[in-house]
Amino acid sequence: MKENIYSILYNELVLNYANGKGRTNRRDFWLTKASIVFLYGCITLLMGLVAVFTPNHFIYVVGFGKGLLVCLTLLLCLPMIMLMARRLRDSNNSRELLVLILVPILGWLLLIFFFCKKSQPYALNTETDSNVATVSNAESASNTEFAPNSDSGYISGGDSVSEVAFDHHSISASVSGNERVAAHNVPIIITIALLVVGSICNYLGMSLVDRAYDRELSAYAALQPSSFTRKAAIELRNPQATAEGRKVVELYFDALAKGDYRTAYRQLAPREMERYGDFETWKHKVDKQHYAVENISLDFVYRSEDDEPIKEYMGYVVTFKGNRRSMAVNMYYTGTAWVIYSVKPAEKE
Repeated sequence: MKENIYSILYNELVLNYANGKGRTNRRDFWLTKASIVFLYGCITLLMGLVAVFTPNHFIYVVGFGKGLLVCLTLLLCLPMIMLMARRLRDSNNSRELLVLILVPILGWLLLIFFFCKKSQPYALNTETDSNVATVSNAESASNTEFAPNSDSGYISGGDSVSEVAFDHHSISASVSGNERVAAHNVPIIITIALLVVGSICNYLGMSLVDRAYDRELSAYAALQPSSFTRKAAIELRNPQATAEGRKVVELYFDALAKGDYRTAYRQLAPREMERYGDFETWKHKVDKQHYAVENISLDFVYRSEDDEPIKEYMGYVVTFKGNRRSMAVNMYYTGTAWVIYSVKPAEKE
């Protein structure tokens, strides 16, 4: 059984890698398709499992897994196109029908219908078969003309054509019969099992990746150990930068809640101070913002190579008790401390 499957896959994907002129019967076609779906599903499931159980390497695991899937897709692109072309020819349809793949939904449904059609006998309207029939007719006519026992004036062209047609039909039936025998060596249940298991593995793998991503994102926002947090530290060239920025945000809002406006004002960047003009104008603006902070989560980090000198930026989202609107706090590093250059309502996700 395994030898038959390997033989079919080797023949369809390796030996006929760039061959679109042959024929592929229905069962071999769907077995090849199901095997590829199964392979994709196994890779996706493995990627999801590794991502879940190695949280500190999520970025690298998912990056490697998706890169592997992209390389596999590029590698199988040409043989899959040739496989579909051979299947269309085997069902007595034109290979040009592959353009239907560019038509969403309707074109895909039509292609699936053509791929599910039974193998058709070798018809005389195909290019190769027409050439074979022409050569056979020419040889028959030549043999008749130079036959030693042929009577003068007797033309056996009709019999020759009939004989060629009969032989052609017999060969077609024989080839179709051989294909059916070869196809039955691999039960259709194997194809269905590969297709179903591959689809389930792909679904489970993507679900695990999504679950791991949500966990990583939550850990990143809470400044807990994660691959995103480590990447942020690498981006800012300082493993303590996110914690230092969070302390500045906490100090700012704690000072506002206690009415200590001088302390809160000192956490602002010079350009934020200039935007209000003076301390009294800023104090009047924030006088009523005595909200109790519920949570402070990291939103983004960014290192600007265009600024002179180079600056690191960081943003937090602050949520308050009492269902008040969240605030987005943006900061940058002056070289000695983190300062707030923008405090504005956060955009809703």
